[in-house]
Amino acid sequence: MSQLAKAVVLIAFVGNGIVLSGCGTQIAAPAQDASLESVVLRDVHPLWGGRNVYLFGDGRLFVQVVARGGQEARYALRVEPAKVEELASLLREHHFMEIEIEDRPGMPDEARPEIEVTWRSGDRKVIAKWANDAHPDFDAIYAWLIELAEGVTDQTAVYVGPYDESWRPE
Repeated sequence: MSQLAKAVVLIAFVGNGIVLSGCGTQIAAPAQDASLESVVLRDVHPLWGGRNVYLFGDGRLFVQVVARGGQEARYALRVEPAKVEELASLLREHHFMEIEIEDRPGMPDEARPEIEVTWRSGDRKVIAKWANDAHPDFDAIYAWLIELAEGVTDQTAVYVGPYDESWRPE
């Protein structure tokens, strides 16, 4: 068999997933039809503050809102299952598991938000993007998470005090 023939990649649809086969290797594509396990937005800049958002597939939502200077207000609440599914649909629509963003050196004081998605299937991906760069798919998901975070600030905070960057929900 020629090298060209060996380099041909066959794409076969199998069940709900896609199996990529090339040169004898099979790799299962991410199972985006699975339910969400968690989505995490990490977006706190040491100088400017920001927010971290933790949304779990069971509807638990935790938001850390950090002011410039490092004062944190932390919120813990639940969202309806429809809200979780709305985000799962947005992730599928914007092909989150396929997003690739070229890395570059940051500008001074430039924020670099990071989104981590874990599906119940076990598939997981973390993507970070410099704030001054545009990426329509990443930006749409980021905007949705920011809107979610901004919607909780009228609730009672479960913690107010110095920002604890090592804190994670249990």
